[in-house]
Amino acid sequence: MENIISLLVDGLLVLNADNCIEVGNDISLKLLGFSSSSELKGKHIRSLYAYPGNAEKIIWLMGMNSHLYNCEDTFITRYGQSFICSYSCLQFRNPDGITFSKIILLRDLTDKTIAEQKIAMYTKRLNDSAAPDQLKYLASHELQAPLQAIYNLILWLQEDTELSLSNGSININILKDRVTRFGLLINDILKYSTVGQSAINTSAVDLYTVVKDVTDLLSHHLIGGGIPSENSYYTRY
Repeated sequence: MENIISLLVDGLLVLNADNCIEVGNDISLKLLGFSSSSELKGKHIRSLYAYPGNAEKIIWLMGMNSHLYNCEDTFITRYGQSFICSYSCLQFRNPDGITFSKIILLRDLTDKTIAEQKIAMYTKRLNDSAAPDQLKYLASHELQAPLQAIYNLILWLQEDTELSLSNGSININILKDRVTRFGLLINDILKYSTVGQSAINTSAVDLYTVVKDVTDLLSHHLIGGGIPSENSYYTRY
């Protein structure tokens, strides 16, 4: 039995019928700041709670139930340091058939609590930061302005070569289409950066049109005839 207790990763306390500690494993000694079981033995469970009133409630609940699982409370070490602990209790009948003893498993939640507090703090900082405004500035100034300049150059090139490059006009139109699509992508980024900051208008989406736009954009990568026609059997689903 002692070997099994020594392998536990949680603190273990065994309480007698008077709710005083009879046995504590090494993990429980470390959690509570004691160096030996003899120092812990005989102490009432109430003395381990930072708020003794909570101990009375738990003792009452243990008397009403044979077990309690995953409770949380603030405990106190021998040196007065408090820590948050998760614990489960199991009550069993003693050999006399009248009185009951209890087994309590303890797990320190201090590191978990600190980690959750840090996550909450970092999340708040992220939500309060100027990241969305920076994204909007980047999309509207650093991307849109050069893109508009490229589009204007394409128009000038098309005007200058319209008579001499009849076959090249197809490629120029494709280039104009790509620039236009990129502009739409920037506008979508701007809309995405304001999600949660304004009301969202919903509308129906024609999936056929969406898929067709994607396949047209990637047409030079696709093998075969692309997607079925709008009136074909397969596009009705």
